[in-house]
Amino acid sequence: MNTVGFGISRKENERRRALLPQHVTRVAEPGALYFEQGCAEHLGIPDEEYDSRGAHVASRREVYGCDIVCNPRAPEPAEMQNFRSGQTLFGWVHAVQGRPAVEFLRDRKMSAIAWEEMFEAGRHCFWRNNELAGEVIRPACARGRSSSTSAAMSTA
Repeated sequence: MNTVGFGISRKENERRRALLPQHVTRVAEPGALYFEQGCAEHLGIPDEEYDSRGAHVASRREVYGCDIVCNPRAPEPAEMQNFRSGQTLFGWVHAVQGRPAVEFLRDRKMSAIAWEEMFEAGRHCFWRNNELAGEVIRPACARGRSSSTSAAMSTA
């Protein structure tokens, strides 16, 4: 059985989590899941919520030691050292836009399951995730614009 690690992204303003405790029970083998300590504290969810559902709460090192690493963003240069050869990256890879990500995967002899390539019935599987990311980006972009531009963006 493959183990799956869920780390905490260190990217600024990245607060999304791939799996919340209430969803762990839907997984056939929750004992294969490893969540980085404190992964959902910002949501008011203590680690015990994962633990009580059969998943493991682990150190960052243990999470990156799993067979599959779920990462909500393409790996940042500072975290690339945490991956090892033979692992699978599961998340936003952005392979088309990001040659460095592809080279990283190739050089480490890793596999990837790219969320941006996952569709069901013609609709992107992570459409809501994209909306959430846009809800965070839109206000941040508006802060640097004039009031008329900001008003136009908020009604778009």
